[in-house]
Amino acid sequence: MTPTLRPALLVLLACLAAAPAAAQQATVHTVTQRDGRFVPSALTVKRGDTVVFRNDDDRPHHVVSHTPFFKFDLDLQGPGGEGTVVFDKPGTVVVGCDLHSAMETLVTVE
Repeated sequence: MTPTLRPALLVLLACLAAAPAAAQQATVHTVTQRDGRFVPSALTVKRGDTVVFRNDDDRPHHVVSHTPFFKFDLDLQGPGGEGTVVFDKPGTVVVGCDLHSAMETLVTVE
């Protein structure tokens, strides 16, 4: 290999190695609690994405998942409060509010 081609080849290999990492960049999504419900009521995310659960309601909420393969508890959130969850396991996660049993959103992780 000629000395002038070697740097170009190294740059090309470095770019190719970095491409999968850039393609798998995590995304941040937001689910709000408003008027006694989750908005949106269903969300599809990629594995490794983060979901921010923000309370835009005038009452407290307690965001949890009792889904057996992906349990979490964000504790009590007053109005304006928020918590984040990184969804790192594929499947559908049922997210609810322990204070208001009618509130539910589904997060599908691909």
